[in-house]
Amino acid sequence: MICTLSGRGQVLSCGRGETTPVTMTTIGRILCRIGLHRWGRKRGYNEFSSNVIEWEQRCERCGKRKRWVEPKRDRRRD
Repeated sequence: MICTLSGRGQVLSCGRGETTPVTMTTIGRILCRIGLHRWGRKRGYNEFSSNVIEWEQRCERCGKRKRWVEPKRDRRRD
């Protein structure tokens, strides 16, 4: 069965003439499912005695977390 979005993406029309309302959360879940997340702003955790910064971002739709670690820049080299 082939389904298409009609109008401004508010109604999903399927091959049998059925129409069901589509909310943005449904579309958002589909986008997150295929890997198109809406990442929020970066948040960094800085332990002063460490040489690294731990970064984290969260998807605003599904809540998935993306974490990575970066070395701190050397302040002595300018």
